[in-house]
Amino acid sequence: SAVGAEGDVAIPNGAERVDASGKYILPGLIDGKSNWNFQYGEAYLNWGVTSAIVSGGRNDQGIADRDAINHGIFAGPRLFQAVVGLRGPGPGLDGRQSYEPGAGDITPFSPEDSRRYTREIIAAGADFIVIGDGNGPIELWRPVVEEAHAAGLAVSCRCMGPQMRGLEAAEIGVDVMVHFGNIGASI
Repeated sequence: SAVGAEGDVAIPNGAERVDASGKYILPGLIDGKSNWNFQYGEAYLNWGVTSAIVSGGRNDQGIADRDAINHGIFAGPRLFQAVVGLRGPGPGLDGRQSYEPGAGDITPFSPEDSRRYTREIIAAGADFIVIGDGNGPIELWRPVVEEAHAAGLAVSCRCMGPQMRGLEAAEIGVDVMVHFGNIGASI
């Protein structure tokens, strides 16, 4: 519960003392972009991963996994779940809606869709919001960031474009960027 130089930390009576002389002590590791599945739980813990940020939405399964770990039903790291990712419809908004219950992504075709889907994902229990890629006009992604931030949640984006890459994601306030392609050209 405390770390410090000898004499700087009050040690409670009866506390277990561990002599770590000549050893390294690491905090729990965080998998910042996990492709989680329930069977990874003990393996993650055995390798020191105590938290995982699951950006690949697993819908109700992800929420159930997170809650089961939190309630001690099975062992695993602390999970932060995206629930469902928002996938771009393409530059011409001509992609198709491929979402069905249990799928990992839903596609907005308008700023209103983006706002509504983000609110629904938040209501479903998401710990953060994921924009699965930047394959759509920037106007689709700004409402996502606004809604998430208004709810106190971060936004992660797979910034592969073609419309939104690292620079555009930074401009609208995306908090975490993964797989950002062409960052050199954007800068």
